[in-house]
Amino acid sequence: MFRYCLLTLSFLVFAVPGPAQMVPDAPIQNFRLPLFGDNGFKVWELRGLVGHYISEDQARVEGLDLMVFSGDEQMALENRIRSPEAKIEFDKSRASGDSSFFMTGPGYEIEGNDWVWEGRENKLRVGRNARVVFADRLNILR
Repeated sequence: MFRYCLLTLSFLVFAVPGPAQMVPDAPIQNFRLPLFGDNGFKVWELRGLVGHYISEDQARVEGLDLMVFSGDEQMALENRIRSPEAKIEFDKSRASGDSSFFMTGPGYEIEGNDWVWEGRENKLRVGRNARVVFADRLNILR
């Protein structure tokens, strides 16, 4: 599971010990939220122009820029997802949106609409207007 960087996450949820809890009543502008694995290495970096609190485990992001890292000492950028608007489900390691998206990774680009990225499974589902470009030759007959 991911451990949230509490200092940075405080922009979405202001946790107070005990039964009381404060929640933000205004969107957060131009934010950056790193998420770390149990081993202490960065797994995600979520950036956005505007962040809206939905619940403790969910947020809506305008101007999404989600970078996914290898989660080890190499800190390799595995892919990057950009979208005008998306819903983030932290507890499920999922990002989704009805609007357009653009994803890049080593040797490929994917774009489309109505998408769901499942981070734990490293799967992407595109509902409409999918377009995939490979930078190298693809041999599917192996």
